[in-house]
Amino acid sequence: MAEPASGTAASVGLLALLVGAFGSVAADVMMVVLAAIAGCYVSLSSVKIDNVFQVIKYLLLSIIVSLVLSWVLAGMLEAFLSSYLNGWHSPYTPSMLAMGIGFMNNRIAPVVNQVFGFLFGKIGVKF
Repeated sequence: MAEPASGTAASVGLLALLVGAFGSVAADVMMVVLAAIAGCYVSLSSVKIDNVFQVIKYLLLSIIVSLVLSWVLAGMLEAFLSSYLNGWHSPYTPSMLAMGIGFMNNRIAPVVNQVFGFLFGKIGVKF
């Protein structure tokens, strides 16, 4: 008859191997996701929403926008500025950007309109 502890020890060993193998990769991604969630919860406090489904929709869209923009901006900053400013080449850069974008997620549409209006005004196109 097998000991009950032998099955538990085998599963704990496998879990320890999986955490050791994927922990460093998953930690960077989870740090960015948690920063985006924290930023989006702050921006949620200033939004007038009636029911739970609108809250879930707002949070999902805000988190996705925050994650995509933070990884794109972090890649662009590292590509263009890492030779001039060594601080931008950091694993924490996407997390800081995700939290900052999450903070201003309820005001992101006017900010984007102002940026595009400025850029199109420079080239002479009416926006």
